[in-house]
Amino acid sequence: MFKYIIELKIRFFYVTMSWSLLISLFYWYKESILFFLSIPVINLNNLYFIYTNLTEPFWTYLYIVIFLNCFTIIPFLIFQFWLFFKPGLYKSEKCKIKNLLIVNTLTCILGSYLVYNYFIPYSWLFFFKVSEIQNLGMLNLHFEAKLNEYIDLIFDLYLYCFILTQILSFFIYFLIYLGKNNLRIISFSRKYVYVILIIFSSIITPPDIISQVIISIPLILCYEILLFIYFITDQ
Repeated sequence: MFKYIIELKIRFFYVTMSWSLLISLFYWYKESILFFLSIPVINLNNLYFIYTNLTEPFWTYLYIVIFLNCFTIIPFLIFQFWLFFKPGLYKSEKCKIKNLLIVNTLTCILGSYLVYNYFIPYSWLFFFKVSEIQNLGMLNLHFEAKLNEYIDLIFDLYLYCFILTQILSFFIYFLIYLGKNNLRIISFSRKYVYVILIIFSSIITPPDIISQVIISIPLILCYEILLFIYFITDQ
């Protein structure tokens, strides 16, 4: 028992040191990171950012560093837990957990790519065109983007994407390991599954309809796709 406590302390030390080193690294390259995060919208219409508080750039940089550090340290933390529990697992359990971790990592990378290259620029263009439509009428609106609000927006998108991809990964595994007989029962209880998924989306998201729709629709689509694959392979 004592050696497990020692090993757990060592794993915790590795995580702590990695967290400290990543903070130093991200803070050293904070300007480059901010420029990288701004590329999806700056390339659209030569946008510039403003700030209305003297300390706002500093806190924005600090927020970027802490968010990226926490986001990056999660895979390393999971890997340390995996190394700690791996000796006590059966071969089949190791295979299942390993496949789950691979799927989660790939879906997270794919989701981040989609957010950076598609969700951010297209959502920005959509809302920017809405303001241009308002300018055609009696009301004249002029948009000046604030730096901290833009960072809040894109980090919210990344956070929603991360939550959604992880939920989808676990949801896929849950349906796969239920077995064909259980999947047949669930397919006939489609309306109840829809209600459960919508309630679940409402619990894990802020109290607004847009966030609930963003989470619930991909879960329902994933559910229908898996049932479709099941019915094809069951013939």
